[in-house]
Amino acid sequence: MPRGDDDTGDELAGPNGWPSAQGFAAREYEWPPPPAGLVHGVNALEEYSEVGKAPAGPQAVKIVHEPKHGKNPPWLTWGNTVPQTVEGVPLVASIGPLVQLVNLRYGRPETWRFFLAANLLTTSDGNPPVVDVQVQFQLTIGNGFTSYTDPFFQILEFPAASPLGSSRLCTTSEQLTAKLADTAPNVIELLPAQDVYIGAQIVTTGSLGAGVSLTMTMTAMVAPNVHVRPGWHLDIFAGGEERF
Repeated sequence: MPRGDDDTGDELAGPNGWPSAQGFAAREYEWPPPPAGLVHGVNALEEYSEVGKAPAGPQAVKIVHEPKHGKNPPWLTWGNTVPQTVEGVPLVASIGPLVQLVNLRYGRPETWRFFLAANLLTTSDGNPPVVDVQVQFQLTIGNGFTSYTDPFFQILEFPAASPLGSSRLCTTSEQLTAKLADTAPNVIELLPAQDVYIGAQIVTTGSLGAGVSLTMTMTAMVAPNVHVRPGWHLDIFAGGEERF
């Protein structure tokens, strides 16, 4: 089955027939009627194009709103907020597991902006943490035949004694300068990629104290810098975004 030129990949009705034949309400997930002069259909043996094509014979299929991951819009995995709790151990730093926040497989190169945040929620003893606490964000981007991973793409820091309820957020990442002689900061605010993965974890710089736990939330979101989809000009909305 050919993949679509969008985020869902599987927006064509397959061998099982139309959604209405699979238990869905008639026309509930089908595309709106095509504009005059256009046919929303492609040959199932050809690559899908968001430029309307006339159906050809028994292989003709209709474009329907049936995203690959169910009924959710394709950008559902472009952002998430996850709570994490770490337990204090005597004389040892606490490190939480790496948790995936963004899992984006766009299918074609795009330029992305990002938003990262962390919130210091609670401790089991009700006191601010006695050591510095970090939320470390790992970034992996992929394009073409290659990918790149930065395990410390961004670090949001909470100094010892930071009040409970405090937060840190950012939309850029400052990296080491390309040359030692460079004086201007090397700030990254855009990601060129067709795949983006962001994970995060809590890391303390020392012991929280025996039996003391700390809970935080970690947030990451991405969105295209400019999001103009070719299909929009043909009344084609892969994620059903015209319904929101």
